[in-house]
Amino acid sequence: MSFSKQYPIPGLSDENLLITWERGYTNVNLYFRGQLLQNIPTAAPIKKGYEFEDEKLGLVHVSFNESPIYIQVRINGILCPLNRNAERKELEGAATIFWIIAILSVIGTFMEGIQLGFGNPIGLITTLINLAITTDYILAAVFSKKGQPWAYYMGFYTFIGTTFLVSLFNLVIGNYFILIQIIIRAGILYALYGFYKNAREISQFNQKENSTANDLLDS
Repeated sequence: MSFSKQYPIPGLSDENLLITWERGYTNVNLYFRGQLLQNIPTAAPIKKGYEFEDEKLGLVHVSFNESPIYIQVRINGILCPLNRNAERKELEGAATIFWIIAILSVIGTFMEGIQLGFGNPIGLITTLINLAITTDYILAAVFSKKGQPWAYYMGFYTFIGTTFLVSLFNLVIGNYFILIQIIIRAGILYALYGFYKNAREISQFNQKENSTANDLLDS
């Protein structure tokens, strides 16, 4: 039984690399524009990471993804998604985390507003700042869901910044109960950081696509 997948090539609109293989990832063939580029007889070289140079595409790297196991391809260091919309799903998990942070931020904003008082300047200013941060997380959630890496970076670095400031302020005033919140925030940061590589690879893919599009417009 044979299988096949097409991988969009970064920088070449509507151009795909076709990969075919047989059960157990044997007899792996890579095709571009109908021509055979490379044959990999067994899965062993792919497990180690198989590279070859092509005069049209450049450096092609073939390896296995960890989980679930499938063939992934990098061309000149840029990851090729399984299809041109697949990369959007790579940040869906981060979007879910941002929604959770946003909900917690809304609750925290409301509670802090009541504590400080909405009618005095300090309470009002604090509430407005908290609302701005909450809006940041909501935007990060919405656009990360759409696969926009800038939204992930915005939400990720905002959360790092607020974690640092909140932790520093509470430790300075001697509120050591903040240590529990620091541990929780550290866990959230760890979960968010798991999507950092995905965001970077999507950025690289988009930059390559935009660069090629601009080159075509200028030519």
